[in-house]
Amino acid sequence: MKIFKRDEEGVSPVIAVILMVAITVVLAAVLYVMVSGMMQETETTPRGSLRAVPDETIANQYNLQFEGNVALDKITITLRDTSVGKSAIMDPPSDGANASVSGGAWLIYDDVGTTGKLDGTDTLTVGGGAAGDIVTVTYKKTGGTVGTVTL
Repeated sequence: MKIFKRDEEGVSPVIAVILMVAITVVLAAVLYVMVSGMMQETETTPRGSLRAVPDETIANQYNLQFEGNVALDKITITLRDTSVGKSAIMDPPSDGANASVSGGAWLIYDDVGTTGKLDGTDTLTVGGGAAGDIVTVTYKKTGGTVGTVTL
């Protein structure tokens, strides 16, 4: 009877170590990419609200009340005069700043207390326009609307 000897050769130890190191490096790279994507800060648009209160002493003039708190250098305030189809932009708004649409509405901003933030103590006054004009506060980083009001 003949006895057959089986060939028991496998992968050399050097190649096995190289393969294990390569697999470990690839797994570490994949894990790093996944984790670094999750750790990025995403900025959200702060929320607020605008309310228009007609001025009782001056016709066609409104005082806007803002509820919220957002830094002035991070926002723009846009006044859209719908009767003439044009807009005026305050970017960034500052104490005493004004914006007006040629032949139409105007907007004045007063940073009461000079806090550098648009908050409930500030005054936004709109006049010279018509019902249907729109004032929008936009957050620059995201382009999202913080607050809007239609007069």
